[in-house]
Amino acid sequence: MSRDLSDPAGKRQRPVRQTANSAANPVVVREIDENLKRVYATTLNEAVPDRFAQLLAQLRSKEANS
Repeated sequence: MSRDLSDPAGKRQRPVRQTANSAANPVVVREIDENLKRVYATTLNEAVPDRFAQLLAQLRSKEANS
């Protein structure tokens, strides 16, 4: 069995086949869009972890002192 040397890890993704009941269906596309928007909105509303806030404060302090 020969191996594709341009993809040494063998991780090339295969193209997704569309079937009559998959992404071509406008109802499925709308549901996917709505779910992606919901996840994105949830992520935007999450608080910044304390550690990141501390790092940002340190960077701002160093910039102000420069």
